[in-house]
Amino acid sequence: MSEALSGPRARIDLAALRHNLALARRHAPDAKLLAVIKADAYGHGLLPVARALADADALAVARLEEALRLREAGIRKDIVLLEGVNGAGELRQAQQHGLQPVVHRPDQIHMLQQAGGEAVSVWLKIDTGMHRLGFAPAEAAEAHRQLAACAAVRGMPRTAAQAASCRWASAASAGAKPSRCMPVSIFSHTETASPPACCSM
Repeated sequence: MSEALSGPRARIDLAALRHNLALARRHAPDAKLLAVIKADAYGHGLLPVARALADADALAVARLEEALRLREAGIRKDIVLLEGVNGAGELRQAQQHGLQPVVHRPDQIHMLQQAGGEAVSVWLKIDTGMHRLGFAPAEAAEAHRQLAACAAVRGMPRTAAQAASCRWASAASAGAKPSRCMPVSIFSHTETASPPACCSM
């Protein structure tokens, strides 16, 4: 059967991915690079892409199952769970495997407050207008305060729960200007506030 009749196929150029990562590093030499490889690395293959992007500072996936696949494959790099954890069982696995859950709703804070075991590093997600996940700006400072007081959270307080994560709702709008001031202003009244270490655009 000819290739034309065998159905569509995708050829993934891992060298191109490595080139793109190096390009991002060159243009933002002082930034930390978080490689988002959720949904099977957007169909490119979770494990091959994770290995190709080994020079990223950390990896991010949506769900616990994806992170566990990476750990089972021997990948020890920091892994961020973009959807956080759902239930005490998932939190225990995040603790066991050194994963970094995103906190984006109040019940996840309550879960951490009730948790025992190993402390975890967490990210605080702020809703800047997409209304999908995250705390409203008016709620973010209180969420940060609760996380800072939580024994199950490691390294607090640091840059809004280690890092403030947000997605700008108007990034592609005509005349829109990149901005970092909104998350910083939320925490400007706290002594430990500093600009976000990484934002998902």
